[in-house]
Amino acid sequence: MDSYSKDIPEDNMIDRLYGAIINVEPWVTAKDTVFKPAGSATVKIVGTTGDPMNLWQLELPCTYYDGRSKEWIMFEQCHYRSLFSKMLNVDMQATAVMLRAKSGTSATFINVFLDERGQVPVQGGCIPKGKEAFDKSVNEIRAGLGLPPLNPEWLTPKTTDSSLTASPPIDCDSLPVD
Repeated sequence: MDSYSKDIPEDNMIDRLYGAIINVEPWVTAKDTVFKPAGSATVKIVGTTGDPMNLWQLELPCTYYDGRSKEWIMFEQCHYRSLFSKMLNVDMQATAVMLRAKSGTSATFINVFLDERGQVPVQGGCIPKGKEAFDKSVNEIRAGLGLPPLNPEWLTPKTTDSSLTASPPIDCDSLPVD
């Protein structure tokens, strides 16, 4: 396990993503993991470089553990809030963009550029904190991509078991005949 966390080769690090964004979709973890409890939100951004076989995917957690309050906090991270603010200022169906992370003093932000070299930045700050602002922004971005809005209950934990269940036996002899 230690060999995977030490000395990560620099050539495996991607410092930017470039292409047309084709989907923005949040999802919720169904089970506890080492990093997040069940019910944690993540937003997935999918893009393409133009080749339909060459897609990229960026997943940004929307849940974090606040060590001071000892609580899990949702919908406050600056990375997705800064990204969404800028994405709302771009015609996503007509424009390819470059996404590049930028470290702040206590947070990471995502800058958006209209060119591959990072010379033409998209202006924007951060959307407000909270689930309402998150849902509103995701739905506006999805509308700009020609996608339907989120199901309003996307964050509700699934309580039904979708596994296959056996049907009760049917006695064909007792069915009415026409």
